[in-house]
Amino acid sequence: MKSMLRVAAPLAVVVIAALGVAACGTGSMAQTSKQYQAGVGADDRSGRTQVLGTLLVTNPDGSATVSASVVNKGKADLILTGVTAASMDGTELPVTSTKFLLPLPKGLLVHLGVASDAGGYFVTKGAVAGHYVRVTLSFSSGNPITLEAPVVPRTPVYEEVSRGMSEVDPS
Repeated sequence: MKSMLRVAAPLAVVVIAALGVAACGTGSMAQTSKQYQAGVGADDRSGRTQVLGTLLVTNPDGSATVSASVVNKGKADLILTGVTAASMDGTELPVTSTKFLLPLPKGLLVHLGVASDAGGYFVTKGAVAGHYVRVTLSFSSGNPITLEAPVVPRTPVYEEVSRGMSEVDPS
C-alpha cells in the first residue's frame, strides 16, 4: 500500500500541475480580449477624429474611390477639406473630388465614398488592386491623418461605394 502511495502521489502532482498550466490563457487578458482589425481597410483610432475601414475600390474607368468611415469625437463640427494620395514609394497620385466638402458633425459617424455630391474623392491613376496607397485626410481643424490603405478590386461587397466621377452630379 505504501509503495502504491509513493507512485500515486507524484503522479497526482504532475496531473494537477498540467491542468493548472493548461488554463493559463483563459484569464481576463486572453487573446480574445485584445483589439484586432478583422476588416480589409486601415484604421486610425488615435485621436478625436477617427478614420475607420479606409480602402480604395477600383472603378471601371481606371480610377479608385477612397472609401472610409470618419467619426468626429471632438466637441465641434468639422469638415473634411481634402484628400491626397501617394504610392508607397512616395510618388504623388492624382486625386479629384466632388464639388462639395464633407461635413463631419460632432458625435457622428460619416461615410466617405458613397454616391453623393459631397465627400467623393477619386484617385484617377496609379491605384492598382492588391497594392497599398498612402492616403492623407485633411480637416478644417486638427492634424491631418495618414493611413496606408489597401486597394481592392470592385466586387459586390463594395456595391454602395461610388463608381467614380461619372456617378456624381457633374454640374
